[in-house]
Amino acid sequence: MSRLSNLIVFLFCCIALHAQTNEQVYKLKYTSTNEDILHYKGISMLTDKEKAGFFNLIVDSALAERANDAAVLAVKAGILCDMYDLLASKGIEERLRYRRNNLERLLVVRPRIIDAGLDAYHKGYYGRAMDCFDLYLSCHQTTLFEHLDVTTDSYYGQCAFYASQASYQAKDFDEANKFLSMALSDSEYAEEAAELKMAIIKESCKTKEDTLQYIEALDELHLRFPTNSYYFGQLMEYYTQAGHEQELKRFVREEVNIDTQDKKKWALYGEVEMNDRQWDKAISGFKKALAFDPDYVQVIFNCGLCYVSKGAETKERRWYEEGRNQLEICRQKDPERKVVDWAKPLYQTYVRLGEKSKAKELSKRFKL
Repeated sequence: MSRLSNLIVFLFCCIALHAQTNEQVYKLKYTSTNEDILHYKGISMLTDKEKAGFFNLIVDSALAERANDAAVLAVKAGILCDMYDLLASKGIEERLRYRRNNLERLLVVRPRIIDAGLDAYHKGYYGRAMDCFDLYLSCHQTTLFEHLDVTTDSYYGQCAFYASQASYQAKDFDEANKFLSMALSDSEYAEEAAELKMAIIKESCKTKEDTLQYIEALDELHLRFPTNSYYFGQLMEYYTQAGHEQELKRFVREEVNIDTQDKKKWALYGEVEMNDRQWDKAISGFKKALAFDPDYVQVIFNCGLCYVSKGAETKERRWYEEGRNQLEICRQKDPERKVVDWAKPLYQTYVRLGEKSKAKELSKRFKL
């Protein structure tokens, strides 16, 4: 007789002893991964000893299956088995019948609970994923697994992060924050967990004060993880909004002092100074960006515009000539104007410099 048959026979024998003749029997649709059996209403008719035996048979049956969901059922049933075994033994551990065997075999399959959670997550079943991840994380709070040391569990931080992701997708931010508090203490997942926490805070912002607190938190995390592009990107998204021009200048000027090796930050610094009509500072920033990437066409173009603008202000020909040189480099590197449209400013520079043949050729070619 199979384990499943043993289980059903055992259950209905117990029910027969306790059930009244007019009671409607729950029609059990059982598979080794269906957790409905854990909530079978006929269980209330059994003694604690019988309940322990019942749940142990579920463990036996579930462990015969390879599905990840079967591991979830086995662990849940094992926890219930131990709880009722302890009650039946009047709290005397020496009398426990099932713990030693269940603990040994369930510790082996416990990591498959995470796999079951990931299976559910990738299918979009976020509630089920949260249930699986939470089960793994809370095992040590049960009588069966109370001796587990989570500080030595290499999967604990990972599982906590997965749980926070599932909760975030389910829009259960309270649960997500609960799991994030665990994930943030894991050095391997702390940075990703912090990103997710900021995403939750951002979605929860309702007032101006909330937004300011969010930006403050972003600033702190950006200083903690200066190479993390997420924090930098979120801060830039905020500072580039209308009305934050002065904050953007302050932020960018601080950035190039913190990280002097990032070409994009130097390019951004150049743009900020360019918008502020600080041509020399802008050109200096662009040149630093070009030192890291001589083919940075957008920066070459902006540098050329700054030289031309400086020439317009000072009326000095040399700055027009330098601007022309930069724009001609853009023409060489980007002849189809896929990155920047250098044609019109180059044409205007030729005109200002009196280079009529060049201006005419450019005008004819690009219909300026």
